[in-house]
Amino acid sequence: MGTTPKKVNLDELLKPRIGEGTVDIDGVGRFTIRAVTRAQALQVQKIGATGDISGSENLLISLGLVDPVMSPEQVATWAECAPAGELQAISVAIGTISGMHDTAGKDAYKSAGR
Repeated sequence: MGTTPKKVNLDELLKPRIGEGTVDIDGVGRFTIRAVTRAQALQVQKIGATGDISGSENLLISLGLVDPVMSPEQVATWAECAPAGELQAISVAIGTISGMHDTAGKDAYKSAGR
């Protein structure tokens, strides 16, 4: 009937478990990204709640980029000189790996075989 879940180990729970991935953008190259933490996601949402959508996205991308490392200001400069799709591809990938999209929790639940 299924296996019993293991008991939560507090030491394991408090260790970083941040996933990483890559995003390839034609004509630009390969970006290495990572998931943002819950605390970072709340920080991004707080900025977005003020109506500063570009500031929110710039912070999300800067937090989630592993290679190249970019500040929010550098992401803003990139946004001024690049097609919108470049930044969107990165922000969507970071949001997905972070579980921030509406269906992310449902998809994870389904993929666990439930």
